[in-house]
Amino acid sequence: MTWCVPTFVLQLLAILFFGSILWERGIRIFPTAYAPPSFVEHNFAWWLQVYAQLSLPILTLVLTGFAYWVLMTRNTLIDALTNDYVTTARAKGLSENRILFKHAFKSIHPQIATMIAFSLPSLVTGSIITEYIFGIEGIGKYFLQLFSFDGMVLVMADSAAVGAVFFIYANLIVFCNLAIDIIYGILDPRIRVGEPRA
Repeated sequence: MTWCVPTFVLQLLAILFFGSILWERGIRIFPTAYAPPSFVEHNFAWWLQVYAQLSLPILTLVLTGFAYWVLMTRNTLIDALTNDYVTTARAKGLSENRILFKHAFKSIHPQIATMIAFSLPSLVTGSIITEYIFGIEGIGKYFLQLFSFDGMVLVMADSAAVGAVFFIYANLIVFCNLAIDIIYGILDPRIRVGEPRA
């Protein structure tokens, strides 16, 4: 269900639920607006307060992608269970749990890693609206402040700053692609580049 709901809609519903409905009943679980920490030093209490205020934005961002990850993992796992090595493992008398986790699930690790790694840039770019909704002073909110409307015309305040933001996002995508290649070699030794073949 969360896969079909836009991120900002889910975040507004979360603010309504945690900040209005539960707040009126005296239940305070997540802060619904970001405020700078009251501590001067960056000690454990400072970090704890920061994480407490960022927990709801991060949770709503991950929740929108989590349904997609679960759905794709399920479909890939069902496809893996139809392979010949699973039939062979069943013929050997292995238990279903061992077949599922030691054989089928292990074989789809590269696909899961690819799916999650490609979702990370979208989580970061999705933070542009998230920072604006929750009032977080970050690169996403700064990016939106670079644009304004003059009547029906969209005006860009600083083209260099806009280019810098896109440069950061582009580097993030390149880094995720590099991380996928490295993780592939760890999860599946057969595809390591430069490994001598027997």
